[in-house]
Formats: sequence, C-alpha cells, structure tokens
Amino acid sequence: MTDTMTSPSPQLGYELMRHFVLPDILGEESHSLLYLLGKNLGRKFTFSSIPELQAFFIEAGWGGLNVKSESKDAIVFRLEGEPVKKAFALNAEHSFNLEAGFLASNFTSITGCYTEAAEEISKQRVSITVKWDRKESSTIV
Repeated sequence: MTDTMTSPSPQLGYELMRHFVLPDILGEESHSLLYLLGKNLGRKFTFSSIPELQAFFIEAGWGGLNVKSESKDAIVFRLEGEPVKKAFALNAEHSFNLEAGFLASNFTSITGCYTEAAEEISKQRVSITVKWDRKESSTIV
C-alpha cells in the first residue's frame, strides 16, 4: 500500500472527480462543457474584486491566481501552485476551462460587459486570458 492510500488526502475525492470522472462523463465535449460549467458556477459564486477571486481559487483548491498583465479590456492570470502541478501529474491532458469559465462569468459581473476567457497551457504553465468588450454590455450577471 502506498503512503497516499494509508493517509488519504482530503482532496482525493475532488481530484478523482475533476481529473478522471468528469472528463469520462463529458467525453469529447469535455473542454467546452467544463467552460460552461465554470460560467454557471461563477454565476452562483460572484466576487467583486481580484483579491476575492484569488482567495476563492485558493479555498477551492484550484491554485494561486496571480495577475500576469493587465490592459483596459483584458487581464492575463497565471494559475500556479500545488493543485496545478498535481493536475498535470494526474492527467497530462488536463483542461483548466472550468477555471476560465468561472473567471469569465465573474468578470462579466465586475465589468458589466460581455466577457470571455481562454486558457493557454505551455510547458505545464497555465495562463488564463480574460477579455471583455466595453461596447457590448451584458444582461447576464
């Protein structure tokens, strides 16, 4: 028996669901459905500031959410930490679209504008770019 089997991680259930069960259930549409699920989750858990979002990401076990760059209509986050490392260790094809959708929904609420987000994975580093259109206000909050 391995050490993880003798002293289970409180995150084990979440990790199994997130990294194995959900992708199996969602199949080929896993990436886009996780994004939509993240947006829906973001409508249920709304925050009005980046520090609040950062605290939620830590509490949810999604990792550290750090601002990489900002402009007038976009922000790029770096998602880091043990949860991200573990996600890649468990599943090399891991998607962070749930987190991207969650950020898109929250920035729709924060900016009042139509907002989308996209993940970018390079060398097991995760960036999520959130962009909003100031010309197109959102009726969905």
